[in-house]
Amino acid sequence: MLNSSSRFMTTLRGRLGRPRFRLSEDGRPKVLITSGNVRKQGSIVQAIGFDVLLCSPGEWFIGQKVVLGFLSQFSNVELAIPGRVHWREQKQSEVEMGIVLDEQIPDEFVVQESGCARKSIRYPSNIVGTLNWLEPHSVSYAASVVNYSREGICLQSEVTPQIGTELQFSWLRDSVAYSVTGLSRWVIGKSGGALTGCELTNSFGYAISGLSVNSGRASL
Repeated sequence: MLNSSSRFMTTLRGRLGRPRFRLSEDGRPKVLITSGNVRKQGSIVQAIGFDVLLCSPGEWFIGQKVVLGFLSQFSNVELAIPGRVHWREQKQSEVEMGIVLDEQIPDEFVVQESGCARKSIRYPSNIVGTLNWLEPHSVSYAASVVNYSREGICLQSEVTPQIGTELQFSWLRDSVAYSVTGLSRWVIGKSGGALTGCELTNSFGYAISGLSVNSGRASL
């Protein structure tokens, strides 16, 4: 589970250091979510680059097209950016969901963990599949995706490739085969296995959830 409001500190970037968001009742930046005739209010947990993590009541599903309306406390103008839901987790009466936007969020609307320099958000995952690489010889091992971001994925496996190795992770979803390729950038040990950070080269990390994203635009 991602950070909750009780232990998550955010920084709101704004001109002259002032936060630009209107705040919801929970003290988080307010956002409006529209999909067809449905319009709900939500609160932003994180927002950076093309990524938004928010909480909202309602029924939301992976692949759903939405339009996010960012509200400034200094203006009645609503900044509307379309996107798609690619990650969700039910949390009592609300849904926490990850949305990939068609356009980058302006700097004045960024909401980011204090001291964090990341350009995208990590999303938990438990996709199980197979990790393959060819050098120095062809190998294949069971692996699972621990989390994913726009740029890459974190894999857990019993055996890890050397840093800089070109690799492929493949999995099945509803009996359909999927795969992503990339380069191993870091490896750390862990009890019962190890973690490998992979920078993807043929797609964005949203592919793990079933979304294909090209130049900021998402499709199933």
